[in-house]
Amino acid sequence: MSFISEKTESNAYIKGSSTIRLDRSSSYELIRNKEITSINYSLSDESLALIIDKNENYCTIKANDKNKLGNIILTVVCDGKEYTKEIKIIPLW
Repeated sequence: MSFISEKTESNAYIKGSSTIRLDRSSSYELIRNKEITSINYSLSDESLALIIDKNENYCTIKANDKNKLGNIILTVVCDGKEYTKEIKIIPLW
C-alpha cells in the first residue's frame, strides 16, 4: 500500500489600503491559507511612516505629520517567505 502526499502551497497576500493620508493610520493584515508561525514586519522608509502596532497577523502603520509624501514598501516575512505591498502617502485633502 502506498500513500500519495499532497503538496500544499502556501498562498498569502497583504490586505489593506494602498494609500494612507498624512498623520493618519491604516491596518494591514497578512491573509494566509496556512497557520502563521513566525512573522516580521518592516517598512522601506521610516521617514514617511512608522509601524505603531503589530500582532501575530496584522500591523498598523501611521503616516508622518511632516508633509512628506511618497511611496513606501511594507514587507512581511512569514515562515521564510517574503510578501510586499506598496503604500502611497498622500495629502490630507
